[in-house]
Amino acid sequence: MSSWLHRNGWWLVGLTGLLAFTILKWSHLFLPAYWDEAWSYLPAVKAMAEGIPGLWPGVIDAELYKGHPLFFYFLQGLWAKVLGFHLWAAKLLCLLFALLLLVQTYRVGFRLTGNRWSGLVPAILIGVHGMLLAQSTLVLPEVLMAALVLWSGYAYWQHRYWQAGVLMLLAVLTKESAIIFAGALGLHYLLNMAWHWRQLNGWRSALHLLYLSVPIVGYGLFLVWQHQLYGWWFYPDHVDRMLRGWAVLQARSQAFFDILFLFNNLRYLTAAFVVALVVVLVRKQKLNGRFLSMSALMIVTFWLFSAFNFFSNRYLLVLLPLVILSLWHIIVVAIPKSSLKAVVGVVLVGLVAWGTWDKRNWGDANPWHTKLVQLHASAADYLAEQEAQPDSIATHFLMTYYLTEPIAGYVTPQDTFSHVFNWPVEGAKWLLVSNIEKEPWLEEWKHRPDFEQTWRQEYPEVGWVEIYRKR
Repeated sequence: MSSWLHRNGWWLVGLTGLLAFTILKWSHLFLPAYWDEAWSYLPAVKAMAEGIPGLWPGVIDAELYKGHPLFFYFLQGLWAKVLGFHLWAAKLLCLLFALLLLVQTYRVGFRLTGNRWSGLVPAILIGVHGMLLAQSTLVLPEVLMAALVLWSGYAYWQHRYWQAGVLMLLAVLTKESAIIFAGALGLHYLLNMAWHWRQLNGWRSALHLLYLSVPIVGYGLFLVWQHQLYGWWFYPDHVDRMLRGWAVLQARSQAFFDILFLFNNLRYLTAAFVVALVVVLVRKQKLNGRFLSMSALMIVTFWLFSAFNFFSNRYLLVLLPLVILSLWHIIVVAIPKSSLKAVVGVVLVGLVAWGTWDKRNWGDANPWHTKLVQLHASAADYLAEQEAQPDSIATHFLMTYYLTEPIAGYVTPQDTFSHVFNWPVEGAKWLLVSNIEKEPWLEEWKHRPDFEQTWRQEYPEVGWVEIYRKR
């Protein structure tokens, strides 16, 4: 028995971790939808599920997929053909993507040094980080993109260029921002060619570059087809939200650094990395330079892209595995004893898990959004109890969608609210106010003498919802 445990203990630890993650997230499969998941992605997934799933522009209406590539919607459409279109089923597929990301993180970390702690600690760090805990049961493409980008980077690091190209193509077809990573891998290969130009094999190098260009060519064809159909290359509303001014550039750059290196108690991992880097340099210890330089280039290029592109915190999930793997690799190399590696790893995991308890509202990049969902659902239930479906209701954008669209999971098709507005409407019978989307006019109206508060619910440090009725 002891010999069997010695041989299979690490597998048991890994499977136990995946099972624990699944159990932790299982109840969230049955929550209503939240934010972009509700009003942006779910309608497109439903349209794909109701038709013939495809990857080409025009397979569903452009206003539904908003110019994004269609691989995520395609997979969700195929999944719905098997299980039917249900919100819980769409969330379950995203949970499977999260498990794939955790497995791939362990695999890469283990291959870096051959030490099990090199893979296990990064996988657990990502598993307890708030950003993955939040997105693993949201119908959003970022988790799938993160898994595919990491897998592609791993294949490139292992010199499997055709595999890297195909996987990165799938990442780009999941979300177009992955094209930055395709360019980063190509640039890394060119720099490596220049560094080792004396050992170049011209034909082989050309073939490798051809493989790495597959994502760029594939996405280029998608854009040409899209332009032919609609007359635009990128969704116009997204283009309008790109960088506006130096102050925005600075704010986004600061947010990029804070989220990846400081928030969620990653500051302790970063501090340990700085100390370990000094130790490694002093001792002149050998690092995996190919992986580290590849990761650094991918991180820097995506930082530049993020500084100019429309920005949301959740978009940085794609870099989280690369950052954690790179920092932990240097820490592991600096620590000579396996037992000490374990101690440092356990401490860092505990600190990052503790950081996840930060209840500040990061929207769909913070697991505490589940409490906001429950608050919104309770508000919808209260209005239904008051039989307010035919009444005029003034509220913020998200709640307008939740009360009128059954797809979001807050109301049934028979109980939708027919007169809900997210602008000042004289004659409104109800006001629904929350801290999730602060509307100045709602804050002003709720203090008017002709409205009285009839219901309030709060989750401490996370959010609150109030409902006012006209006297």
